[in-house]
Amino acid sequence: MKKFFLFMSWCCLLSLLSGCSLSNKEGISTFDETVYATIDDKTIWSHCELIDHNGVDTQGYPHPITSTSIYLSSYNTLNKKDAKLITELPLIAVDSAGREVLTRVTDITPANNNWIVIEEYLAAADWNQGSIRIIGMNLETKEQRAIASGGRSGGLNFKYMVKGNYVFWSEKALDETRESAIMNLLTGEKQTLVGVDYDSKVVIENGIINADDKVISIEI
Repeated sequence: MKKFFLFMSWCCLLSLLSGCSLSNKEGISTFDETVYATIDDKTIWSHCELIDHNGVDTQGYPHPITSTSIYLSSYNTLNKKDAKLITELPLIAVDSAGREVLTRVTDITPANNNWIVIEEYLAAADWNQGSIRIIGMNLETKEQRAIASGGRSGGLNFKYMVKGNYVFWSEKALDETRESAIMNLLTGEKQTLVGVDYDSKVVIENGIINADDKVISIEI
């Protein structure tokens, strides 16, 4: 019983830091969340622990209570004992609006030259709608690059794609494209793509971007 109260006190401390509250009602449970991708004969995967109110507290939504760890292991093996810990991502971050939020990994996409692109979901514990942030990380050097962020609710749309060393993304608010751009993961350089709409069909190949038959040279 003492351990239970210590655990809940710790969770409440985390929630205060993120501007949210937890409930002590029965029905609260925790569970593991794992996201993975394969790279040749290796598996890159993430792990964190979530807490879920199971509908008991309508103000609570599944959210992380531990930081997310990134591991590298042999093909299709998700075992911490046999895996290499690459890094731990912070549990608490500040979103684009300056609010403290909780972070969890929702997708991992391999790129070239030992780079991966990590998609994070950012939200406080009592939010049912958060935002998306994507970062690049080199598995050898552990170097990280902030790429972009955006929303997927309330009239906001955000999408991205990974091609070789490049990450393309586009963000739209209602019917207006806010930004379309591309980043070179090797250098961290960004190129804004003027005239590329969110709904454009984009193809990246041989140093060229083709967006609905509009050809743009990649300069980074």
